[in-house]
Amino acid sequence: MRNKTFSRIFFIQFLMISFYLPADELRYKENIQIELSRAAVISMVTVYPGDEVYSLFGHSSFRVLDPVNGVDWMFNYGTFDFDDPVFVPKFVKGQLDYYLAVDDFQRAFRFYSDFEKRKIVEQILNLDYEEKKTVFSFLMENSTAEKRYYKYDFIYDNCSTRISDALIKCFGDNISFPGGRGKSSFRKMIASYLTSYPFLASGIEVVLGSPSDRIPEGLEQFFLPVPMIEGFDQAVLITENTGDKGKALVNKKSVFNEGIRKDSKALNYPFYLFSAFFLFSLYVLFHSKRGIKNRFLKTAVTAADTVFLFTAGLSGILIFYLWFVSDHHVPDWNFHILWLSPLSVFYLFLSAAGRWKSLPLISLAAARVLFISSLLFLLMIITGVQSISYTLLPLYLSSLLIYFRRGEVNKIRLFKALSGENAIK
Repeated sequence: MRNKTFSRIFFIQFLMISFYLPADELRYKENIQIELSRAAVISMVTVYPGDEVYSLFGHSSFRVLDPVNGVDWMFNYGTFDFDDPVFVPKFVKGQLDYYLAVDDFQRAFRFYSDFEKRKIVEQILNLDYEEKKTVFSFLMENSTAEKRYYKYDFIYDNCSTRISDALIKCFGDNISFPGGRGKSSFRKMIASYLTSYPFLASGIEVVLGSPSDRIPEGLEQFFLPVPMIEGFDQAVLITENTGDKGKALVNKKSVFNEGIRKDSKALNYPFYLFSAFFLFSLYVLFHSKRGIKNRFLKTAVTAADTVFLFTAGLSGILIFYLWFVSDHHVPDWNFHILWLSPLSVFYLFLSAAGRWKSLPLISLAAARVLFISSLLFLLMIITGVQSISYTLLPLYLSSLLIYFRRGEVNKIRLFKALSGENAIK
């Protein structure tokens, strides 16, 4: 057992050291002057999703291989400075700068294949010599300090979309990618990569606004690396020699490493947890009409309500910030804020403040506002403005029950009239 453990540690140390050993290929330096040879090859390299959270959606990059000049570089648009002291605030605010980095391809390949065990696919681009020089010049120019940085956007501007954008900037209307609509919405496409992380999937769904319920069209589908593989296979490049029909953009496709990751679906713990909470809320609602006399049940109800209201309030504050303050676009028009409301924290404070003068009346009014607000979200679901997954649905229904009970909505005259009760005693 000790020998196996020692062997694993030694293997990992060897890999990590090898990533930083000087390679035989030419090292990239800014403003370096290289005349690309005719033997050069430019390709798109797609790294499939990994097991770590940061790698769940995969990665795309350019590879430039020129054996004559000793060049084997990866042009990577997915680089950021994790050591930035304000990294988290910038990321949440939507002002985090990503940049184009140029790394040794073999070193990166060893990391993805040997260390992370991820599948790697290379698509060699069907470019003539002048077209290769055009793409290489564009990448070299964009790797300079003045042009390498860009404002990251999870859907509209990321390491994947930058690949197709670069080719469009190089060839303009002469390059044609497949159009048409996708099969699923942005939200569902994102969720399909998170089946192994159900709690993370629920959290991401909460912060995604209604724009994510739109089905992507054309190049918008390239916000994820793997779908872009098929898009490149179908792409066409028109040149003077090929005429209007053009030529296939991809000349050859190779699978470097099959990887060990298999698509897995973890037990959806949040759904069962939220469903249990919904049944508990329903039980409490029926018993609250006669009054809850059991001390243990009272304590449990208070604790459950407090946790929900506090969590809902914090979630609402985050949704409000991402929608109205941050520079992100995907969290805009997020109507989850109707039932995960910042008002929940204010209401929780009022409820805990005791019976000072008019506070109970204000607290009751706040609970009723929250109930009405939550009902409005139901309208958003029915009209298709924003969807909600079956995982979050029990939690949403629980919010309706809690606000209904705490707001004593059953005592409102209008509600009594709708229920067929005599509203006037």
